[in-house]
Amino acid sequence: MIKYLLLFLILPFFIGTLTAQTKFELALNQKEIVTFWKADSLFNIGEYENALIYFKDCKPKNQFDLAWPIKKSLCYLLVGDTSSARNYFKNHIKNGGYYLYVDQIKQIPLYEVIAPDEVVRNQFKKNTFSFEHSDSTCRYPEVLKTLLEMREQDQAYRQGRGNPNVSVNTIDSLNQIKLDSLISIYGWLGYKEVGKSGENASFLIAQHADMNLDFQKRCLILIKKDLIKGNIYPPNYALLYDRVKVNSNEAQLFGSQVELDATFNKFKPKKTRSLEFVNAYRMYFSLQSIESYLDLMNKRYEKN
Repeated sequence: MIKYLLLFLILPFFIGTLTAQTKFELALNQKEIVTFWKADSLFNIGEYENALIYFKDCKPKNQFDLAWPIKKSLCYLLVGDTSSARNYFKNHIKNGGYYLYVDQIKQIPLYEVIAPDEVVRNQFKKNTFSFEHSDSTCRYPEVLKTLLEMREQDQAYRQGRGNPNVSVNTIDSLNQIKLDSLISIYGWLGYKEVGKSGENASFLIAQHADMNLDFQKRCLILIKKDLIKGNIYPPNYALLYDRVKVNSNEAQLFGSQVELDATFNKFKPKKTRSLEFVNAYRMYFSLQSIESYLDLMNKRYEKN
């Protein structure tokens, strides 16, 4: 009887834990992601006709990579289909498409060919300007100010600029408590609420809250919802996802959490679900290739 009673008590906890975990899992279509990756890879090596086959076959449900629609437009153009190039890019902008920075728009190859209409170019510039200057138009400027102060403290202690009598773990715990209080009032703090800088600060604090895995999981659930709405920087979902998985002793997806390989004195990804397709997932979420990422990590390690 006691055995069954214990099972009855443990089961709800197990189901609750499982349910919480599935809430932060994003439904990803591997075929779509691999097609997305193949189109981009072929484009990058100049195989435009083959790339276009995959570009046409892929209509991603989520658009997390800002450069991908531009490459698709250019791919149409480079195989001689100027009309499709212009129409695709025009529809992309009509649906709210933007770039990271206004002053980088002019660096887009053949930009005035794929966007000859001044009205279209002005809309693209307007969309990009709104995104770039979201700090100044956010809903909660005072919360943004608080988050930036927290981020500065986070970075100061990691760069050796903090009080030597206070540990990084203490700062992380204090910041986690503050962020928990803020999101209990405002929900997740994304672009609309606190602008680009505040969104980055919110993510960074959640990413460093390793002392409280349950808090990181709650943040990931909230971030997932805002990811679908386009209210966060997509790589931040990927990075926190990997952090939560590794902190839960499970395989990550994007290979962002690394460890030092003592044999070669080089960084390598911690346990990763599918190394064969890791770059497909990384590219889909606008992350650099795993090779470039590891090279950067190793160069930083060599400097230190």
